[in-house]
Amino acid sequence: AIIVNGESGAGKTEACRQVLRYVSRCSAECRVAANAAASTAPGAGTGAKREEEVARLEAAVLDTACVLEAFGNARTVRNDNSSRFGKLTCLRVARSGASGVVAGCRIKTLLLERSRVATHAHGERSFHIFYWLLEAKGLDPASFTMLNAATEASA
Repeated sequence: AIIVNGESGAGKTEACRQVLRYVSRCSAECRVAANAAASTAPGAGTGAKREEEVARLEAAVLDTACVLEAFGNARTVRNDNSSRFGKLTCLRVARSGASGVVAGCRIKTLLLERSRVATHAHGERSFHIFYWLLEAKGLDPASFTMLNAATEASA
């Protein structure tokens, strides 16, 4: 188990990405090596084939972050892309020869700031997804009072 924690803006999200990238790369290299050992073709599992497998697995594990961040990140005073949710990432590892390879991934999230949907502090924003959906429809997020009204206590 790897636990990543820290204060706001300390780099927890980036640290998690780097750990997942490393585990994905190691797993993909193990998978390619195991396939090469089982293959009789000369040069199997090297070069482009290895890089293709590494890239595929990294993308499969890491691409979910964009969707989760759109729904769970917001601009705060300290960070333009601050995670406002907790995330538990469980990698399923399957045995492949003498080592293990990532066979799946399950992500469980917990929204930490439900109040941010309706209110936020002065200088901050609600979740990114609200602004992106409005902009995609050609609407100006500034015209939506709920998205732009800071709480009176923080103004």
